[in-house]
Amino acid sequence: MAFADTLVAETDATVATVDRYDQPGGHGTVAYPFVRLHQPSAFYGVNSRELGSGTVDQDGWNAGLHELASGSEILAYLDQVMRKTLLPTGRVSYRRRGRKDRHRRLPLAAQPRHRSVRHHLDHAPRLLAARPRPLAAR
Repeated sequence: MAFADTLVAETDATVATVDRYDQPGGHGTVAYPFVRLHQPSAFYGVNSRELGSGTVDQDGWNAGLHELASGSEILAYLDQVMRKTLLPTGRVSYRRRGRKDRHRRLPLAAQPRHRSVRHHLDHAPRLLAARPRPLAAR
């Protein structure tokens, strides 16, 4: 999301984001419910919107140090970045791709190009011939 934020801020590019989960944040929305940042929240996030409030924790094991965002705070932040920063520009589109859409094909331009093993074997002799011979064989 930081990449999309920078593209929107510094270029006139358009960005399409496809997420298989119900909210912005990728697999972090389901994989890390226990997460808490290990460095101050201000060190994370996107350039256009600060993560956290910049306060110093007054109690607990982090007392006297800058706040560390929890997993739910990070997800709420990513949702705010998408809804209040990126989408309002009109140059970012966001599509949730649920489990039922998992096998639906992407548009041709977005599909990865896969080559068969046969394709690589057909081109192997030409590639091998182009390599320089070892010094001992010269």
